[in-house]
Amino acid sequence: MQPYQRTDPKSDEYFNAPERKGGPTDSLTHFEQVYDQLFKGDKQYKSFADYPMYKHLVQFSAGKAPTDEGGASGKEEEKFGALGASGSKKWERPYDNLSEQDRAQMFVDEIFALYLYRLSVKVNENFYKIVLMYVILFRECLNEIGWQKKIESENIKIEEDDDLRKKMETQQFCLVNNAEHAPEICNEFVTVYMEHKRN
Repeated sequence: MQPYQRTDPKSDEYFNAPERKGGPTDSLTHFEQVYDQLFKGDKQYKSFADYPMYKHLVQFSAGKAPTDEGGASGKEEEKFGALGASGSKKWERPYDNLSEQDRAQMFVDEIFALYLYRLSVKVNENFYKIVLMYVILFRECLNEIGWQKKIESENIKIEEDDDLRKKMETQQFCLVNNAEHAPEICNEFVTVYMEHKRN
């Protein structure tokens, strides 16, 4: 018997599996439905459009993206939806060719939105919905414990850093930090956060 060999999740083989194969899927597909499912009764945001990651994700949507002349031609929409804008003014940044400065300026919500967009062009709607839900939950987990992970990994003495303490009290982690500390919360996300959400 051959040992189990995990498929590389970045490979064509992974994305061509029947349960994932498809696309492009619009990056806003299922967003409102997933938001309602996860935040029902939560008064933190007025609606799905107020969710911080939404404003970054909307730029990748063929149906919702702003254009220079107030409307894209069918050809532009096809290119935008399937291939990306490749330097078009529709995007906040040239995501197909990011400079080091661009990368340094990107915070969690923008990074996660870019990840979702890049995934959406390869997968079907059902798989995209599952990933969208997990990314939003992961973002919420990062907001809950991201500051603590930052303090621990950077050996910050919080009692000596008034600016950081004020940020922690007034800002969501994902709004003012890059995704550098995201890998550090993976264990807590699976073993603590998702268990809590399941219950």
